[in-house]
Amino acid sequence: MLRMMKGISSALLCVSCVMSNGSVVANEAQTKSYEHEQMTLNRELEDCLRNVHGIDQHTTDVILSEFREKMQDAESQLILKQFLTKSKGLSLNGKTATTQSLPAEDAILQAPDSHEVLFENGAVRLLWGVSKPGDQEPSHLHQWPSLMLITQGGKFAIDYVDGTKEEDFWPKGVYELPSDSQPAAYTNTGTTEFRAFRFEIKP
Repeated sequence: MLRMMKGISSALLCVSCVMSNGSVVANEAQTKSYEHEQMTLNRELEDCLRNVHGIDQHTTDVILSEFREKMQDAESQLILKQFLTKSKGLSLNGKTATTQSLPAEDAILQAPDSHEVLFENGAVRLLWGVSKPGDQEPSHLHQWPSLMLITQGGKFAIDYVDGTKEEDFWPKGVYELPSDSQPAAYTNTGTTEFRAFRFEIKP
């Protein structure tokens, strides 16, 4: 009887080892699949930034670094894929440098602390926007329609020049925005730092 029990225990132990090894193999395969998907997505993003938006390599590397830091979860991966799809729908090829003067209310003139020009050519102006909790952005506008990619969302109180006020939360995501109809001031009333790339599409 004791010998039989030892045999059963050994058999159960072998089954446990097989199941454990199988689980390890499955996890390794899943990890490799995820890593491959990540590498493919990164290549597609780099190609999109370089060849669709026409952005230089240095700025592309800066953007990809932000993606690696803030956009690694499953939801973010879907957002980046949406960005690829929306970017490919833009008509940017063939545009040349413009000499269009900026309106006095332009974001980089009125709110330079929260709008950094990372790159600009005849087709697109790329802004990097950061707003910490409590930050107040002076009244400004964006004269061109935009594709905005938010890597970290934030809550804002918005004061329009016509006296209208509203509060809004902008979550992580990719958004197609029309040109602003009027200037507005923004105050970060949330508890998180807002971070976003704004691809302004020139006419």
